[in-house]
Amino acid sequence: MSHLLLAALLSTASSAAPKLIEDDYAKALAEAKKAKKLLFVDAWAPWCHTCVFMREHVLNQPAFGAFEKDVVFAGIDTEKTSNAPFLDKFPVNIWPTLFF
Repeated sequence: MSHLLLAALLSTASSAAPKLIEDDYAKALAEAKKAKKLLFVDAWAPWCHTCVFMREHVLNQPAFGAFEKDVVFAGIDTEKTSNAPFLDKFPVNIWPTLFF
C-alpha cells in the first residue's frame, strides 16, 4: 500500500482526536474494564522533548480516534506526585514509555 493511500485512509478514519483520560489511572482502568477495551497509557514528563512532541503531533491526531472503539487512552504525567501509585506499580526509567 502506498504511503499516500495509507495517509488518505487514516485521515478519513475519524474526525476527532481520541479522548485522553489525564492523570487518573484508576478511572482509565475502570473504564477499559467496563467497556472490555484495551488500555493505552502514555507515561510522559513535561521536560521530555520527545514526550511533548508525541502528545502535540502524534497522539492527538484524528486517526487515533478510530481506535477508541477498542482502546481507552490515558496520559500519566510522571512528574506529578499524585501519580506515584501508578509509578510504584509501573516504574518508568525511559521517557516516553507507552503501555498497553
